[in-house]
Amino acid sequence: MNTETSVKSPLLPIEQWGRDHWSTYAYLASRILDYRGKLAEEQMRVDPSIHPLRAHRGTTGTVYPTRLKDGSQQIGHDDWSCIDDFEEAGLVNWGGSGLYPIFSFTEKGYQVWFQLYRWIAEHPGAWSATFAPTMEVS
Repeated sequence: MNTETSVKSPLLPIEQWGRDHWSTYAYLASRILDYRGKLAEEQMRVDPSIHPLRAHRGTTGTVYPTRLKDGSQQIGHDDWSCIDDFEEAGLVNWGGSGLYPIFSFTEKGYQVWFQLYRWIAEHPGAWSATFAPTMEVS
């Protein structure tokens, strides 16, 4: 789990997850499947006030809130916060070291990934804002 936050980002339940959560989940899946769970951190939305050690060369200081399912936005919540939410929901294991995390899916995480992957294929262009897994994940 992320332990370097300077400002506590709220944990959000899966029922609230929208486009940013699901696109981060799809990105995480690609890194788990193709890169043994290692992220390219420059691809992550990072709020340096929440995750100062995750700031990278492309971090501009511009903060983009996380878009939620109902269309609202959660300020103080970035892609790393989304991964915290995935871990809290029991979908992801956060391993490796603090500076070099390695991620993997739990069994439940794979089930949600399979559902998301199929949903994306069946809803071209809609992306994932309205996706909801059909299984209990809490």
